Amino acid sequence: TILSEYCRKAIGINIFENIEIYQGVLIDFLIEDSYEKKWKSSTLIVSIILRTSQGSLRLKLHDSLGEIFLKENPKIGNLIQIIPTTQIVKTIGKIKSFESSIKNSEQMFTCFPKGNVLKKKSIVQKISLLDLDYANCDFFKKKKYEKNEITEQLRQEVDCLVSKYILEKKAEIIFGILFIDEAHILDPESLFFLTKLSEYTYSPLIVLATNRETNFNFEKVKSPLFPLEF
Repeated sequence: TILSEYCRKAIGINIFENIEIYQGVLIDFLIEDSYEKKWKSSTLIVSIILRTSQGSLRLKLHDSLGEIFLKENPKIGNLIQIIPTTQIVKTIGKIKSFESSIKNSEQMFTCFPKGNVLKKKSIVQKISLLDLDYANCDFFKKKKYEKNEITEQLRQEVDCLVSKYILEKKAEIIFGILFIDEAHILDPESLFFLTKLSEYTYSPLIVLATNRETNFNFEKVKSPLFPLEF
């Protein structure tokens, strides 16, 4: 339901991930085609060499990553960055003294960035429970979405996955606030549904607001608009 979606959108998740980043000056690259007789298909392979002050490293970019590299169209001597997990290839800049450094072996490494080609970095991905629902919905992956495609079973599977990540210290959950204005228009079924949602493990703080008059009588609060539990 719409209420379920808004509740899950109000729950944030920080996912901790260690990624590998390849960064260096592009020394050379070669486009290859690997033909498989069994399947009668060819696979695009782009072989590249990246160099830093600590040395060089040869990489093979297969299929989609190779296509992204060719689309970026980096030149020899460009400083590039490749992140395989997120399929990112980008040109950071150009080394001006690259050609002269190749001719002069004494200054071979003066123009190259410091460190190794392969670097490991810890990142935090900030998403919501609703984002995970979408990501785990096969129908949504096809860029088509209908409300009935995200089932309660799918939400339970996502909750189990989040619980597993939290136990493994790969993620942390951020409880948000779901603010509902003009709450007097909610019907009893919706209010009951919100009550049940508030009992779930992953539930935001639910705040209902209304501009309708509410009568206060000492310790008793009289309001014909909401059930007594509200």
